[in-house]
Amino acid sequence: MRFLRKARALPALLLALILPGRAGAALWVSSSGSDSNPGTEEAPLASLARAQAAVRAMNRDMGDDITVFLSGEFRLSEPLRFGPEDSGSNGFNIIYTAAPDSHPTISGAIRVEGWSVAERSRNLWAAAVPDSLADVPALFVNGSPCSRTRGRLLPAFSRDSGGDEPQTATPGATWRNPSDVVFRPAGEMSIWSERKPQAPLFVENAYELLGHPGEWYFDRKARRIFYTPRAGEVLTTSNVEVPLSRALVAIQGSGDRPVSGLIFKGIRFQYAQGGSESAASAARAGGIQFIEDEFIHLGGTALSIGPGISSVRVEGCVFGDSAGSALRIVGSNSVQVSDSRITYPSTGDARLAAVYVESSRGVDLQHCQIDHYPERAVSEEGPAGMVSLQQTAISEPMVRFHGPGPSLPRPSGDAGISPDYRSLLDFKVVQTWTPGAPTDVSAEPEEGYALVTWMPPALDGGSPIASYTVQSSSGATLAVPADDFMDKGYVVFPGLGDDKRVTFTVSASNALGASEVSLPSAPIAPGRKRRFRSPQAPAAVVATGAGGSVTLVITPPASDGGSPVTGYSVSLPGDGAPIVLQGLDVVHSDASHPLSRTIELPPKLGEKRLSVRALNEAGEGSPFVVRLP
Repeated sequence: MRFLRKARALPALLLALILPGRAGAALWVSSSGSDSNPGTEEAPLASLARAQAAVRAMNRDMGDDITVFLSGEFRLSEPLRFGPEDSGSNGFNIIYTAAPDSHPTISGAIRVEGWSVAERSRNLWAAAVPDSLADVPALFVNGSPCSRTRGRLLPAFSRDSGGDEPQTATPGATWRNPSDVVFRPAGEMSIWSERKPQAPLFVENAYELLGHPGEWYFDRKARRIFYTPRAGEVLTTSNVEVPLSRALVAIQGSGDRPVSGLIFKGIRFQYAQGGSESAASAARAGGIQFIEDEFIHLGGTALSIGPGISSVRVEGCVFGDSAGSALRIVGSNSVQVSDSRITYPSTGDARLAAVYVESSRGVDLQHCQIDHYPERAVSEEGPAGMVSLQQTAISEPMVRFHGPGPSLPRPSGDAGISPDYRSLLDFKVVQTWTPGAPTDVSAEPEEGYALVTWMPPALDGGSPIASYTVQSSSGATLAVPADDFMDKGYVVFPGLGDDKRVTFTVSASNALGASEVSLPSAPIAPGRKRRFRSPQAPAAVVATGAGGSVTLVITPPASDGGSPVTGYSVSLPGDGAPIVLQGLDVVHSDASHPLSRTIELPPKLGEKRLSVRALNEAGEGSPFVVRLP
């Protein structure tokens, strides 16, 4: 009776669609419809929320699947949340799917229009934003992510004060809108010159830093966005989007009432802020399916599965241009991902894996393709064997943290997406462009030269990065092949001295040209008569593994001797040459983030011990001897 009372409040034609036991009940929703319509194909509803409410009146005692046909673009200011009351019943499903000949989009962004020239000399454009937009966390122009203005406060050094201590300053005193400016310290994984006490603050969202193509600034008081267009961008005809909602779809059940029987098919999910929430998520649920969907241009993780998930199917989907991982699977069982493409994940943090799996069982990736990922294709935290890669094709990583060689074995045969879904390979996620600028540039002074390192850009513009150009503030430049930098994780910049302070910037180049230059490193002063010592032995080395390989977890030395550790020499029993470990993972490791590297062992080992020595510019340090498992 409760079901019938709710049904009487609905339009008469909708009531006819949802009588109990009726087979194949359907609703039609179009962004050009009206919520006062009955929800038929001829007179569709307008909003997802209204359709969800209608489904809740239809799903008490289902005799068949309920299909919600979607067409148009649905813009959300907050995520659409599904609970136990949104589940299918009697083993049937609620299917949210594209209407015939439609390609519906669920977007968490608002479109910014009305652009005009604000300052012609700097090619600076501006547009007003609605009052509903409290902040601008991200900006996309024609689907390409842009950067908020960012700079750094270089410290002023006083020789008269007796050293290299920064003078007292009042950051922000000269900014046009001090309340807009955001000051950030160096990041957790910053290295070398960025770790030192005098390392400057980073400055974001300052009007004075405008002028670089692809950068924007949000004036909160005036409610205006300022932007410098990149080559080829015409703002009067471009699609400019600002993410408003943190997430798009959130499925959340409970331990005693899990959500079940929800299917999303043929839908594009795009432009969510991200942060602590994923664009789409499912927890405490089962029988959830994402079929032929697209997850693109997202500020965080694209799809989170778990905890408390049993039986999830992801098939024929595209995951592209997400600041976080494409898939995050935690505390779940029986997750099948098939014939899906993951491309340009983890663009906001190169250390995040394209697919992250933790404490789960039965995670299968079948006939998928993972390409243009920064460092790790798949990361497992927990028991071994959680993930099965069946005929999944994995390209070389864009950011090779682990020195020479691929990070994962290549499957043979017909690996990759099956013929029925091969068109996913033609899906263009990022525009063909010059690369993004390198980040986290850092330098270390040596005797007449400097060691320089940086983080490669996660967006290569659709063309592989071929080289880098390093420039010092003195005007000297150094060209570096991309493969050389990836192998070592740093470069040697020669011809410096006389204790003159220098900073370094880096640009990346692909077949289409060079990126914008990076922010400068903190200043350093290479000397002519510096004295370094070889580093101490590693603070700790732990060896695990079986068979023909061993994984070494190396904690760097407590003292590097005055010159940073740039490699480790691993000596095996016998007279063979030692194995030298180099790469960005070596450069970035510290006491809180030890180096983890797997090496192959000779087929016949006599003594079951090996030694590990740290390397710096002064030479080889003392050994740490570890027993093999």
